[in-house]
Amino acid sequence: MKVDTLEPGTAQEPREMTRREEIMQIAADLFVEKGYKATTVRLIAEAANVQSGSLYHHFGSKDDIVDELLGKYVLNALLHYEEVIATTDDPKERLQKLIESAMDAVHSHRAALLLLQQDGRWLAQQPRFNYLNEVGTKIEALWRNTVKSGIDAGVFNPEIDPIVPYYIVRDAVLSGARWFNPEGKWTIARWTRQCVILILSGLCMPGKVARD
Repeated sequence: MKVDTLEPGTAQEPREMTRREEIMQIAADLFVEKGYKATTVRLIAEAANVQSGSLYHHFGSKDDIVDELLGKYVLNALLHYEEVIATTDDPKERLQKLIESAMDAVHSHRAALLLLQQDGRWLAQQPRFNYLNEVGTKIEALWRNTVKSGIDAGVFNPEIDPIVPYYIVRDAVLSGARWFNPEGKWTIARWTRQCVILILSGLCMPGKVARD
């Protein structure tokens, strides 16, 4: 699947959405509200104020919409994580940038995160969405190897299982997508900084925590 990529935290110039993008957004909201199984093509068409047949001019099926929604998120996430790994050899800097990249999705891919939280396990068992397992395995390995490299370098506490920080950040991202309000007092930058401080403080050996 080919997807457009955007650097974490990068703002796009405001533009008017195409009709296809409008339908995509409407469908995403329905998936979040009702779940994958309960959201039918008919419901999407009614919410978009089009005939069901007209919907097929934009998407071949409901699964096409889900595929685009989830594929864009997970493949962009993997790409950005790989870029982080390539930019620095320092374990602390790598981990901080991985956390920042992950947390950016709370705002930029909220619907995809919520859909994964609700239906991700079931979807990953379907042949069309098997890439969720494949990409997920690659992402976990990047995080695990990053923490292990810090342990091997004597920077991170060897008592920490290398996969634990990934699980913590993953769950923080999923929960953040549920409660985050872009108009509230918490910004993504503030939420991300809190996670960076907590995780690095818990991981780093005494005297190894980076200071701003």
